[in-house]
Amino acid sequence: MKSTNSFYETLGLKLRACRKAKNVTLAELAENLNKSLSTVSKYEKGEIAIDVEVLADYCAYLDLDMAYILPVTKKTAQNTKMERYQEHSIDQLYVYFYKPEGNLLRTCVIENNNATLKAVMYYDVHDLSDIYDCSFIYFGKVVYTDTNIYFVGQNAAPPYDILTLSIPNMSSPNSSTGKGYRPGLMNTLTFYYQMVSIKCIVSREPITDKKLLLDKLPLTPEEIKWVKNSNVFNIFI
Repeated sequence: MKSTNSFYETLGLKLRACRKAKNVTLAELAENLNKSLSTVSKYEKGEIAIDVEVLADYCAYLDLDMAYILPVTKKTAQNTKMERYQEHSIDQLYVYFYKPEGNLLRTCVIENNNATLKAVMYYDVHDLSDIYDCSFIYFGKVVYTDTNIYFVGQNAAPPYDILTLSIPNMSSPNSSTGKGYRPGLMNTLTFYYQMVSIKCIVSREPITDKKLLLDKLPLTPEEIKWVKNSNVFNIFI
């Protein structure tokens, strides 16, 4: 069981990440909560406990669903569909992709609440020792099927673009790799800039082998075929 200090430290890190993702300053938030700057800073550092009423006001100001930042307390899904896919459920996923501009390898982390199917993606995590230190946050849901896992989320900040991620089930014995990772396809949907689809590598645990990632991230002919087969639509006239 996590200590009380650990609970408030993690909660504070999430609150800080959400505040920054919304481009809200500490001073703006402190004024809205009618709290001193130092008090709000201590909330985000986990140095003092935050009252439920204050937490509700905090989330309301950030237009944030409190369920996304509180720890999972309900472990079992009470619906037939989730019971069917229970073996595929994963609490946390690590997503890696290559960004040609700047020759950079990017990392994202997805936290799933498999009882409610709510999910949060921390996009472009700067250091895995603090996954909440990231460039953007996408709030959404995780969907399990017989063959794939899907994440669909919306950016917490303007222009509120939508991001989707599709990967083969991590537990599937017929996956293209017997390793602890799978190839995935990530898409961004927006009206404000060019839509992008990019291959990524998704794993249950952090991957520290950078060479492996750089070797696996280019699309293979087999993966291009998989993309074509799993991302099509039919028009019936």
